[in-house]
Amino acid sequence: MNTARKTAIVTGASQGIGAGVLNAFIERGYNVVGNSRKVTQSTEVAASDRVALVDGDIGQPGATDPVRFSVRALQA
Repeated sequence: MNTARKTAIVTGASQGIGAGVLNAFIERGYNVVGNSRKVTQSTEVAASDRVALVDGDIGQPGATDPVRFSVRALQA
């Protein structure tokens, strides 16, 4: 399967299952946007040039705007 241009969005990505899912997508060659309240401070997320981390609570108004920007940036 060609995943060179595919992008996954993972919420709750700073720890536990969310971080594991994010890291699994990275290992499989996906671009990944990881989101949680403090994902940029996470020690469980793998460093990669294919990952964009966006701090924020997606339940709050306007919180998804940076996510849309990050997806476009990864697909460029």
